[in-house]
Amino acid sequence: MQSTVEDIYEKKGGALLFIIIRTEATNQRGELAVEMSKTVVVRQSRSAK
Repeated sequence: MQSTVEDIYEKKGGALLFIIIRTEATNQRGELAVEMSKTVVVRQSRSAK
């Protein structure tokens, strides 16, 4: 399996960070068997100013 970060972006004025991760897996013959996409959402705290 091999995973790569496909995209990173913010929403809600930077309060939410979205990370798109794409994973590909091959079978025993090296042929592509599975493609997966996962979205990780991180709620960022706002630091006191």
